[in-house]
Amino acid sequence: MRNLSACVFLLLLTYNVSLGQVRDTLRPYAFATLSAAPALNLHLASFGKLPGIPSCCPEYRGGIGIGYHLSAGYEWLHSPIGPVHLEVLFTDASATLRRTEIIGNTIVIRNADTLTVDATVKHQLESSLQAVGISVTRILQLTKRLEFWGGVQLWYFWNNTFNQQEQLLEPRAATFADGRRIRNAFQGAIPNFVPFHLLPTVGLRYHLPVGQFATLTPFAAYRISLLPLTSVSWYSSQLLLGATYRLPLLPSPPPPIQRDTVYYRDTVQRFIVGLPRDTVVLLSRSRKVEEHTTDNVHHIVTIYQEHYEHRIRKLPIFQVALKVFGVEDSTTTPVDTLHIIEEEIFETLPLLPYVYFRIGDSSLMGARLHLLSAEEVQHFDPSALPPDPLRLYREILNVIGYRLRQYPEATLTITGCNNGVGKERNNLSLSAARARAIQQYLITRWRIDSQRIQLRWRNLPANPTNPTIPEGQEENARAELSSSHYEILAPLRLRQLDYKALPPQLLFVGSNVGESAMQQWQFTLKTEHTYFLKQRGMMPVEPRIQWRVPPDQLRHTKHLYAAFTATDPYAQTASVTRTLPIHFTSYQQRRKLFRSGKQIEIFSLILFDFDSAELTDAHLRILETVRQHITPSSTVKIYGYTDRIGSPGYNQDLARRRCENVAALLRSAVSPENLHIYPIGSNELLYDNDLPEGRAYSRTVRIIIETSLDQKP
Repeated sequence: MRNLSACVFLLLLTYNVSLGQVRDTLRPYAFATLSAAPALNLHLASFGKLPGIPSCCPEYRGGIGIGYHLSAGYEWLHSPIGPVHLEVLFTDASATLRRTEIIGNTIVIRNADTLTVDATVKHQLESSLQAVGISVTRILQLTKRLEFWGGVQLWYFWNNTFNQQEQLLEPRAATFADGRRIRNAFQGAIPNFVPFHLLPTVGLRYHLPVGQFATLTPFAAYRISLLPLTSVSWYSSQLLLGATYRLPLLPSPPPPIQRDTVYYRDTVQRFIVGLPRDTVVLLSRSRKVEEHTTDNVHHIVTIYQEHYEHRIRKLPIFQVALKVFGVEDSTTTPVDTLHIIEEEIFETLPLLPYVYFRIGDSSLMGARLHLLSAEEVQHFDPSALPPDPLRLYREILNVIGYRLRQYPEATLTITGCNNGVGKERNNLSLSAARARAIQQYLITRWRIDSQRIQLRWRNLPANPTNPTIPEGQEENARAELSSSHYEILAPLRLRQLDYKALPPQLLFVGSNVGESAMQQWQFTLKTEHTYFLKQRGMMPVEPRIQWRVPPDQLRHTKHLYAAFTATDPYAQTASVTRTLPIHFTSYQQRRKLFRSGKQIEIFSLILFDFDSAELTDAHLRILETVRQHITPSSTVKIYGYTDRIGSPGYNQDLARRRCENVAALLRSAVSPENLHIYPIGSNELLYDNDLPEGRAYSRTVRIIIETSLDQKP
């Protein structure tokens, strides 16, 4: 047998060498394969006995066996998924499962005596498993000779028998109760055996050339069954170390081929506008192949018929345009001049006659006030203050000190209060200290005679905020200011100028008006000294740039320059510039020229008491001043506000009552169609309600008087 195998191998080698000599220009398209390998059978088990077969084994956990593997196959090199190896195989997967167990209280017979001992028993199950199958694997080349392969195998076990027994090992000179050292012996077919098995398989192989194409290929492989061999947990796997002989399969050599190519060409000229460069374009192409064989030579003649067009460049006209539109109230209209209108706004802000202290404290340093030095007092001017109530609150003592100097006959009363809760409850000394702190500031910084300042103190203020809530406790920790002279706490009338643009927004639209198309664009917007916009973009979308006009930045400027530059695909550049004149009209000019416009007066009625809509004497004096500013062409708008304390619904009703009380006193001065009320409530907080002064200033009615300047003097 060994001599026969050597002869077969020598014949195969000689055949392969002869193939290399005769067909050295051909390449194999496939290989026929023969494989053989010893198999290390690895069985994984977790069962005590087979169904219906008596056994005392607690659990078999595994076993090994030596088998073999034989196969013949076809290796397809150019399948749709790459190299694939198909095999028909025969294999032996037999293995032996063993388990040694010490069994207590076992009845044995030794020297004719019956004993109960701890016996050592060996359980053994020898399986005989032979299968035939098919294998499909995909080959992955790692190096020129080393390859990895993986796939699946389908086995059919045509033989599945086993031999089982339990042998008494210790004590040696004893037998089981039946007089034998072997029990539970059984042999036959494995019960409930699964004949078909699907096994994933992986492996490595290395090619050793034995001719021009043939190889002797050692391989290592591992495969494991996905199904148990029977109804218990018993799985089989194999580790293979073997070799494959690969015999190349070569195609028949074709006859020699002689190829020829013949071209027939013609060209026409065409002038094209906008072509970036001269080009030659293939319009059509036909191909015809003629074949014939003569003298054992196969002739292939390819004939091409081609028609070309010579396209000659002619640059197009490239022009762009820029249009400017005004946008106001969703209406777009062309515009050629930008108007900046100056408006005069007067705002009357009453003083808040309270100084809020930190709870438990009487120091002005923690009262959020602006305290001036003696030198700063000399330069203080209330008319220069901004129209900001919270800023005005910080200057309350400075405004009062300034006015006490202007009116030397006036006196000031300071009433210190506490919030009546916790450490401030009935703390009249704290109330007095708060009043003295204010008096001391007016005396030392503003040089007010102490005889003009009267001090009083009490617990809760006369009109307190709800002392049961944190906001009320914070507001009641205060000192209240009153005077014998109205001008000391009179509202402060402040003037400011506001500016608006007509139209308020501009829309710039760039477009192409030439023969060529825009490819890139750039837009800039500037005045003589300031850049406002600089944007770039790519087509096909034409630029539409909307810009909100900043009137305060343009009121000293004469012109606005918009430039639009674009390039086309042929590197041509076109530009256009629009100059928009800016016309500025001051409020004096508007009065003189009787142009449309308004003068705006704003009055704030401070202070409504907490949760009150009742008008005080201070309100009535302010309303009398308001009446004097109303003309027949005036429109009066009354806005009512509250602080955040309370529900939104209640606060809106409180704001409505405040508006109605104010409107009742102004109806005689304004026509009904020009009088409007807007109860806002706490839906819009005017000032920071985390501060007590912010909440106090929010309890207000704001009156806005808009007077047209169209009336001739």
